[in-house]
Amino acid sequence: MLEKSLDGDPFRHWNVIGAARILCLTAGVFSARAAQPFGCKGTMKRIFSTEDVQPRDRFDCWHDVICRHVIPHDSVPDCRSTFAARIDSAELADLALVSFDIGSMTCRYEKRHIGAMADELILVRQVTGAMQLTQNNRSVSLAAGEMTLVDTRTVYSCRLDADASVLVAKYPRRSLIQRVGKIDRFLTRRLAADRGESGLLSDYLRILPTHTEALGASAPQVSNQLLDLIAVALWKTGGVADIPHVGSSRAVLGMQLRAAIERNLSDHTITAEVLAKLVGISLRYANSILSEDNTSVGRLLQARRLEHCRRALADPSKLHRSISDIAWSFGFTDMTHFGRRFRQAFGLLPSDYRKGQREALRAVNS
Repeated sequence: MLEKSLDGDPFRHWNVIGAARILCLTAGVFSARAAQPFGCKGTMKRIFSTEDVQPRDRFDCWHDVICRHVIPHDSVPDCRSTFAARIDSAELADLALVSFDIGSMTCRYEKRHIGAMADELILVRQVTGAMQLTQNNRSVSLAAGEMTLVDTRTVYSCRLDADASVLVAKYPRRSLIQRVGKIDRFLTRRLAADRGESGLLSDYLRILPTHTEALGASAPQVSNQLLDLIAVALWKTGGVADIPHVGSSRAVLGMQLRAAIERNLSDHTITAEVLAKLVGISLRYANSILSEDNTSVGRLLQARRLEHCRRALADPSKLHRSISDIAWSFGFTDMTHFGRRFRQAFGLLPSDYRKGQREALRAVNS
């Protein structure tokens, strides 16, 4: 069995099965559906899925792709025969985002893996499930929403629990060092998801994948804003006295506003004034910040509510929900107002939009 090592160490079988991974790539194991990018979570691109891969080849093919797109490593799944996974990716200037869903496994990043990756740093956000990671004689356990910083110049090991989903942000090492200085003090520290700067960072990373493809020319600015927020979160969590060299306090406030809006979409009583107060600034200043993106607090709140409604109406798993129920769940109380705003935004009434999505789904399945 491939799960067993030839000499007792399960991680040393990779030299033996390396040819098998190459074979699965060259012999057409990836179907057109699995090998070509297509829409997935939000607007990230699906670069791999085990759905159309033979069960015996799934793990080896996944391992090859994840090593090329995230980081080279050795890993052993708890069960090869039932292994299933997906990989999605997106790019924002020099920032790379990779999301993957996998089963339970153990991974190791050894000295032999350190090479081209040495000039990058990795921020890991646990989306679902749990992870235990050890680096530099320090261990951290991550639950959903929590994050940690990983150095690609140092060996590490990690354990992923069943049904784990992870978002990885990779960026040039120099970009973070310019903001926080030496990074050793920040490695393998748990960044909480429920409070302060790290909570804001977690919220921002949660919503970022749904916007990547639409950012266009603003992608470099968003990438820099994210690095500013990472620097602030690391500085605060690490208890460091010197303030990081973030690019702009307005940029950080802008991210706080967007995260506050995203957290309060279902609140029917929320107002633009309250959202600004949640960030600790006046509505006038909040609108001034968002005007750089040609929007305001009120307009952005409505736009995000409409976008979430659109996705729900297009989601086959939500066909049992009525249009009014979906609209209500994202803060709309007047269905006439909702229908009018939806048509202004997307060119169709909600009912016509859903009908079109159903017809498109039937065409695909026929």
